[in-house]
Amino acid sequence: MSSLREKIVCLETRMAEQAAAHRETIGARNITIDQLTSKLRAVELEAERAREDEAKRAAALQAAICTYIQGSTLKPPCSPSKV
Repeated sequence: MSSLREKIVCLETRMAEQAAAHRETIGARNITIDQLTSKLRAVELEAERAREDEAKRAAALQAAICTYIQGSTLKPPCSPSKV
C-alpha cells in the first residue's frame, strides 16, 4: 500500500510541476502576444499616416493640374474630385 501512496505522491508532484511550467509558458506567450499586438498597432498607425499623406499629395497634385489647365486654356473650371 505504501508503494501505491508513493506513486500517487510522485504523480501529484509531477502534475503540480507541469501545471506550474504550463502557467509560466502561458504567461510568456501572453507577454509575446501583447508585444506583437503593440507592434502591429504601431505599424497600422504608420500605414494610416502614409495613406493620409498620399491622399494629401494626390489632392495637391490634382489641384495644381487643374490650376495649370485653367490658366493655359479657356476651358471651364476643373472641380477637384474627392480622394
